[in-house]
Amino acid sequence: MTRRQINISTVRSNFKERFSSLSQGPYSTFIGVRLPGRSQRRNKVDPNTMVAPTSSLDYSEIPVIDWQLSETDKPTFLRQLRDAMINIGFLYLGNHSVPKEVIEEVKRVAPTYFDLPQNVRDSMDMSNSMHFHGYLKWDSSTVSGGKDSVREQFNFGGDRVCRWKEGEPEYLKLQGSAMWPTEEQLPGYKEVMLKYYKHVEDLSYKFTQLVSESLGLKPDALDAFFDEDHDNLQPRCKVLRYPGSTDSTPGTGIAAHVDGSFLTYLLQVTDHRTLQVKNLSGEWISVPPKEGTFVINLGKTLENVTQRVLPATPHRVISPVGPPRFSIAFFSSVGLNVRLADAAVLKFPQEVLDMKAARDRKLGEEREFKFSEKDYQLSGEVVLARKLRSHADVAEKFYPKLFPQFYPNGRPERAKTGSKPSAIAVDFGGDISPTRTSSDFEEINYPSHRDTGLPTYYMEDKARRRTKATGNDIDGEEKVPLVAQNEYYDDEGKDVYNKRPPKGRVGSGRMWQAPPPRPASLNMEHIPPIIYTLLSCWTRFHKIGAADIVVWDEAHFGKFGSHYLKREFYFDVHPPLGKMLVGLAGLLAGYDGSFDFKSGAQYPENVPYVAMRVMLATFGVGMVPLGWYTAVELGLSQWACHLVALMVLFDVGWLCISRFILLDSMLLFFTFLTVFCLTKFHNQQHDPFGFDWWMWLSFTGLSIGWVTSVKMVGLFVTALVGLYTVEDLWEKFGDLKMPVRDQVRHWGARIACLIVLPILVFMASFKIHFMVLNHSGPGDAQMSSLFQAHLVGNDFNKNPLEIAYGSRLTLKSMGWGGGLLHSHVQTYPVGSTQQQVTCYHYKDENNEWTIMPRWDEPEYNPNDPEIRFLHHGDTVRLSHKPTTRNLHSHPIPAPVTKLNWEVAGYGNSTIGDMQDHWVVEVVDDVVRGDIKRHKDEKDQRIHSLTTRLRFKHQQLGCYLRAANAILPQWGFKQIEVSCQAADATSKSDEHTYWNVESHWNERLPLGDQKYYRSPFLRDFWHLNVAMMTSNNALIPDPDKEDILASKPWEWPLLHVGLRMCGWGDNQLKYYLLGTPVIWWGGTLSLILALATLGVYILRWQRKYVDMNDREWDHFVYVTKIAFFGWALHYLPFLIMGRVTYLHHYLPILYFSVLMLGHMLDHFIFSSKRWTQKTKAISFGVCATLIFGTFWWFRGVAFGIDGNVNDHWGLEWRKSWNLYNH
Repeated sequence: MTRRQINISTVRSNFKERFSSLSQGPYSTFIGVRLPGRSQRRNKVDPNTMVAPTSSLDYSEIPVIDWQLSETDKPTFLRQLRDAMINIGFLYLGNHSVPKEVIEEVKRVAPTYFDLPQNVRDSMDMSNSMHFHGYLKWDSSTVSGGKDSVREQFNFGGDRVCRWKEGEPEYLKLQGSAMWPTEEQLPGYKEVMLKYYKHVEDLSYKFTQLVSESLGLKPDALDAFFDEDHDNLQPRCKVLRYPGSTDSTPGTGIAAHVDGSFLTYLLQVTDHRTLQVKNLSGEWISVPPKEGTFVINLGKTLENVTQRVLPATPHRVISPVGPPRFSIAFFSSVGLNVRLADAAVLKFPQEVLDMKAARDRKLGEEREFKFSEKDYQLSGEVVLARKLRSHADVAEKFYPKLFPQFYPNGRPERAKTGSKPSAIAVDFGGDISPTRTSSDFEEINYPSHRDTGLPTYYMEDKARRRTKATGNDIDGEEKVPLVAQNEYYDDEGKDVYNKRPPKGRVGSGRMWQAPPPRPASLNMEHIPPIIYTLLSCWTRFHKIGAADIVVWDEAHFGKFGSHYLKREFYFDVHPPLGKMLVGLAGLLAGYDGSFDFKSGAQYPENVPYVAMRVMLATFGVGMVPLGWYTAVELGLSQWACHLVALMVLFDVGWLCISRFILLDSMLLFFTFLTVFCLTKFHNQQHDPFGFDWWMWLSFTGLSIGWVTSVKMVGLFVTALVGLYTVEDLWEKFGDLKMPVRDQVRHWGARIACLIVLPILVFMASFKIHFMVLNHSGPGDAQMSSLFQAHLVGNDFNKNPLEIAYGSRLTLKSMGWGGGLLHSHVQTYPVGSTQQQVTCYHYKDENNEWTIMPRWDEPEYNPNDPEIRFLHHGDTVRLSHKPTTRNLHSHPIPAPVTKLNWEVAGYGNSTIGDMQDHWVVEVVDDVVRGDIKRHKDEKDQRIHSLTTRLRFKHQQLGCYLRAANAILPQWGFKQIEVSCQAADATSKSDEHTYWNVESHWNERLPLGDQKYYRSPFLRDFWHLNVAMMTSNNALIPDPDKEDILASKPWEWPLLHVGLRMCGWGDNQLKYYLLGTPVIWWGGTLSLILALATLGVYILRWQRKYVDMNDREWDHFVYVTKIAFFGWALHYLPFLIMGRVTYLHHYLPILYFSVLMLGHMLDHFIFSSKRWTQKTKAISFGVCATLIFGTFWWFRGVAFGIDGNVNDHWGLEWRKSWNLYNH
């Protein structure tokens, strides 16, 4: 499109036609013209210089908008402004409110600064101002690395008072007065510049409101970015001088860039036509000076605020040929305490969104806008960081605390000037864009994770912008040579990134999100958790040794610790890591393992129980800082982080359980650690496959391994990590732009770190467990016979190897968790009422049986010189050694497994029938393989320990089977033994497999230990199945009242407590009970969270927008972590058959605490409706309630002395059995 001039008659004749065309489409617009004489103007613009209206993206001239229309014809003004802002991003503002005499005066006075002697200007060098005001001079080596790229500048802003004080955020130092020439040096200079500054500042506030209205918003819609009294603002100004050149090939004054400010108001002082703007078709358009106008353009900050409804348009300055060029740029700013992404909740009308969509479609740029990482940080912090990177001298002098972070190797050597002047600038203050800038303008960055935030037409120039032009413009048209520019510049144009190539990003599959904002300054963020940790030491260690008796489950876990010290094998339902740590605590404390830890017994002097309790309570201490840092990683406010830490610190339930020799402190610690590592990993999603990403993914896997190695309850938090991972990978799977290679890498990383690594940790704990416990102990019977054969003190290796008739032996069920074939004199109360036959894990003489011939064969003669060995297919009788009863089965249903036949003890050594006959079937031999195929008779003999057998009933054809069915109390809770029909029995059913364990036969030689090998994986699997089987067997006894047990539905509202020791008046009493405010508040917060989520979804369906995308994603993310963590831990207990106790709720409580902190943060501490004073009062009330209830109930954790009934006011609920009634 060519440039056209419009005369007055043309405007008059076409006014109605063009005005009526406004309703015909979003791009049918009119650039209005105010006629001379219609109203009085301060800065008149010749209407003959007005540019014809355009709705094309390839505009050739910048439109001029008449400020006076905002008063006389506001709808027309707003339509013109909207079209220029959305489609162009650049405009002339004519007839503005800044008086003409002010403009003329500043044009005359501003350049005189550079007439001062160089030494005077150097005395006002920016290195002497912590506010980054003053004089600067750049040379080519520090700006763009090309020809003639030099400028000077003098920086100043309004006369604001610096409000920074020691301990307050460092970015407050950005505010403050500039360094001015004295009246003797430049009379009246300061007054003239500040007068101009004030007029433009006032104009900027009014113009911003008009911008808001042009977008269909309320006039104050953008006020969220400015505080009411503007105390946190620091608009800045720069007077730029581009030295002229006599060279026929000029350099680049300012490279292609977009401004980082909110809006820029440029006054072109001299008549140079070197400012150029790039239209949306990629052409460079000249923006010559126009008398009585400001050139206004959008900055990156406003683009981000409007989520690219308004674009920041690239522009550049070509160094002038001839006299120097002067210009004055005013940069409007947002508040230093504003986070752009948090404040940008603007609801644009559909017409505006349609205009944006039409523009983007023509550009081929229809990607969803995404905030950058810095948009989530305080603007003051972003600006300060950017300036510190530019000015090492200022950083070293005025920011000593931050200097090492930006310059770990010390201050770099300042670049030397190497070329003649090309650009000189005076800066009254700079923009506060959240990204880096070049000089007074922002340079667009090119790391690929930011590419999605750049317009397509600009990204396509990256390769060309990196190379030096040799005769043509970037687009090959205007024949203006350019200098190659590097993309990595800070706000003053210095290449602080050493011209590093951009690091490519591997797609994450989910919307890119920055890590949550830090809750405190860099220097103070660790102070609160340190204080809370010290307080936690006091609560956990205070009076920890007051009770010198074995309290509650110390009777179990203290005893297990003793077994480690004595290296005796034992059996328990929990994995070994926690108990090994108990044993380690005893070892470090000097305990010898001699105490048997009987419940309620007094500790002897040689048992260092206090030291052991302290070491285990240290895990409880660690819960508090983990709670704090997890809240931080979840993005909660400081107030909420403090409350979460206080709740973890002052819950008397967590406190009480952490002070004894128990596993719970370790379980809680590793649960907290797993959640913390998960949140840390989540916050590394912006840098997939980076070092921190791998580190926290690996730590998450390690934590999973540790928590499951303490108690199987750790599988619940593992499920939480699993759900998070499934969702994460599902979103990545839906990312069609992610290469298959990256998809595979993500899957492989999760499999390696979250599956393989935890399994290795879990297995390693069992390997160490087996290595340490290498002596025979009370848990031998739970393991396979071959495993027991390797234990020191076990006599299996002294047993005869080959089984013969007349051998006395024990038979071990080879099913997972199987025991020894057992019988006792008690009889079945149902069925045949004959003698009970069971499976039993403990070794006694009732497990012994003798191999006897069938009734129709000659009686066994121990004096017969010929030994008859047992082979596959032999039919035998099994005679119970203590009672002489024969192993017997008949067609009577088993007492528990009704589909199987009952197995009983019947008759004696002289009385019996064919129902006593069992056919021996060899399955295989773990050492010799399938012995049935061996030709040598000796090789076909059945061996103890290694040969796997099945016993088939000769008459019924069923197989002797011991599964995991548990007999009622009349059977002493032992395992049922039955006879299962052959057609219902799988050949691979190991519950029908048996092996000979102990074997006595004086006529046979001792065995050879080389046959006894037990592989680790089989032992590992066997023990885990036995643990789960025994755990599932812990079911409530309906015939016995357990006053300590409780139901899961009683936990969330703290319906019950638990007496942990005797309740006599002469001993300290401990009562497991939570801090009521924390437990009740946490439960209510879960209900509130679901209700809130439901309300938001309903409102969303009705087209209400309560949060922006980032806020909504954060709200849902924290809610999911807390709610699903709670549900995955709690709901399984509702369907469990085993007996449950209150302490099972303690890991679950953590997630309700996180939810409570989340809800308080959402409705109070992060709400924009409440003042800081209201938030502080709310925090004080919550903290007082938490500490007050803790202090009221502290005795239940520290110990209640004397008569409990004398301690008034502790039994808040009648269901608590604190008092003796």
